Amino acid sequence: MVETLQSRWIVTVAPTVEPLTLSDFRSTSAGSYGRIDFTDDDSILTDLIHEGRQLAEQLTSKSLAPQTIQVEYTMPQITNQLSGAALLYEQDYYQYNESLGANPFSPAPFVLSVPFPPLVAVSLFEYRTTVFNAWQTWPASVSGVANYVTDLLPLPGLIYLQYPPPAYQYRITCSVGYTTLPYDLKNALKQLILWMYDNRDGKEIPDGLKSSLMGRKTWVL
Repeated sequence: MVETLQSRWIVTVAPTVEPLTLSDFRSTSAGSYGRIDFTDDDSILTDLIHEGRQLAEQLTSKSLAPQTIQVEYTMPQITNQLSGAALLYEQDYYQYNESLGANPFSPAPFVLSVPFPPLVAVSLFEYRTTVFNAWQTWPASVSGVANYVTDLLPLPGLIYLQYPPPAYQYRITCSVGYTTLPYDLKNALKQLILWMYDNRDGKEIPDGLKSSLMGRKTWVL
């Protein structure tokens, strides 16, 4: 039933280190990609490295540098079958509740997909019964029994919940992002930033560069 949840997320702690540095573009350092042999544009390059990484993250839906995000998952509203107009989303709430423990052989009754992979760790899990209630912490375990576990291997990462508390919203705080970029992403990001440096007159980014990154997009369903 995970597809019925509405999710949204924000970055709460931005990256402090970019996946690329000036030495990747200036020929004053050995092995530079851009072969720029002067330091006059260092501040421009620094800004473009930051901007290019953010654009690449939008195109790939991946976190290209370590950072912290907060994700909210909202339960769909129930359709009013007696009178009045339908609310936001069609959903049989009784069937939804029954599904939470319907399959005893599944890895967990309830699974959440975490956007902006790769997922590194979940630091806080919260829930609230209505929008007017305060957020409450749901501990990772009670008396040695896990309430939830994380699976970092897939993209996106997954959180398996064991008998989650009834709530209107769940909220997780987690660390995400590559500490070392895969070569394909790193080279595509270099190409994008160098193009941005060579075309600072407001030209539209070529479709080929966008496609190179969008071909590495991670879809979160």
